[in-house]
Order: sequence, then C-alpha cells, then structure tokens
Amino acid sequence: MGKRTASGALFVVLTVACIWFSAFSFLLIFGVFMIGALFEYYKLNDLKDSPQYILGILMGLALYVLSACALTGVLDFKYLLFIILPFIFSVLAATFSSAKTPYVDFAKMTAGLVYACFPFIALQYVGLNAGTGAYDSFPVLLFMVTVWCTDTFAYLSGKFMGRNLLAKSISPGKTWEGTLGGVIGSLLVVVGASQLFTDRYLMDLLVIWFAGSALAVVGDLSESKLKRSVKVKDSGSFMPGHGGFLDRFDSLLLSAPFLMVYFLLVKA
Repeated sequence: MGKRTASGALFVVLTVACIWFSAFSFLLIFGVFMIGALFEYYKLNDLKDSPQYILGILMGLALYVLSACALTGVLDFKYLLFIILPFIFSVLAATFSSAKTPYVDFAKMTAGLVYACFPFIALQYVGLNAGTGAYDSFPVLLFMVTVWCTDTFAYLSGKFMGRNLLAKSISPGKTWEGTLGGVIGSLLVVVGASQLFTDRYLMDLLVIWFAGSALAVVGDLSESKLKRSVKVKDSGSFMPGHGGFLDRFDSLLLSAPFLMVYFLLVKA
C-alpha cells in the first residue's frame, strides 16, 4: 500500500504540473503516456514480432504529433493526410509478409491506434481550441481530477460497502456500491469546483463529470475485458502497485472522445 500510495502521488503531481504549466508540457506528457499505452496494447496482442508493431508505433506517434501541430497552428490540418504514408507501408507489409496471419496483425495494429491512440488525441481537442490553438488547462485538469476521484471513491466505497458485483465475468472486484460511490463522490468534487470557478458554465462541468465518472467506468471495464481475454492481471508495470499505462488511462477510452465531440460541436 505504501508503494502504491507513493507512486500514485508522484504520478498525480507530475501529471497535474505538466497540464498546468503549458500546452507543450501537456502535449509532451500525454504523448509519452500514449506511446506507453500503445506499446502495452501491442504486447498484449502478441504483435511484437510483426513488422506491424513498429509501423503501428510510428503511425500512432505521427497521428499524435501532426494533430498537436495542427491544433497549435504550427501546421495546417491538411498535413494530417500524411498519415496515409505509414498506412500504405502497413498494407504493403501485410501483403508481402511471410506470416501466417498477416492481415490479423494488420487488424491488431489498426485496433491499437483506435484503442490506445485516439483517446489521447481526443484529449488534445479538450485542452486546445481547434480554431485558435489557445490552451485552456482547466477542462483537462478537472477531467483528470474527476477520473482520479471516481477511482478513489469507488475503491473506498467498494471496500467498505461493496456487496453486489457489477460485472462478475469481466471484473470480479468491482461492485455496484463502489461504482455508485465513485460517481457520487466525483459529482461532489465537481459541485465544489462549480462554487470555486463561477466563471465556468455549469453544463461544461457536468459534461466533464459525466465523462470522467460514468463513461470512465465503461472504459475501465473494457480494459479489464481485454486483460481477462489474454489472461494477465496488469497491462504493464510502469507504476508500482498500479500496473501499466493502459491500466492508468483505460478511463479515457470513451470519455475523451465524448468530451472532444462536446467541445468541438457544442463549444465551438
């Protein structure tokens, strides 16, 4: 527990500092997290011995960097089309591969981009205004705090009150009581934030809360299903007592794209 608490505290402090400091530090730290998550996804799906492994990593990095450059005004959005180049190479690699299932590897590579890369790219759009490139750390910070509070309150509620399993076949440790405790506890945090930051629209705060609590729970279950399907306990070991990158950021799977759509369509 001591190791888990220390590594968790260090992770939170570092992440909050990078989000708060500047757009560059925000993009840099989450870019590192994204590459770590993609490495783990490909490892879990036995892709390390395939040429699609390196191509997938390169494509994920290219997508992340090109998107960040477009959002910050360094490049025009049309340059995102350059992602077609590693995609062509990946098709060629599958076509001329001597592997028994080359297009299964190609499918795993593509799925990894959707599962482990897109949520982090979506988070860019939450912090950066697509029209001006202006950086606003508040929605990203509140979103991450909501996710962390949901996890913490869910753990405590489940430990002391958990009786009814939420999804026994997927994650036997999660209970309805713990889940509800996490959702309600994070709501109280967001309500508190609404009292401190009165210049923020209440609807924005509620949408961030919904994404960081309810949708985050679904993302957590999704990653639990992935790990159960390949018979592992943790996706990796980069954080002692917490697991890997995917374990720490599974909550982004649905929540970050949902927030991206909200900020692009409703807040544009």
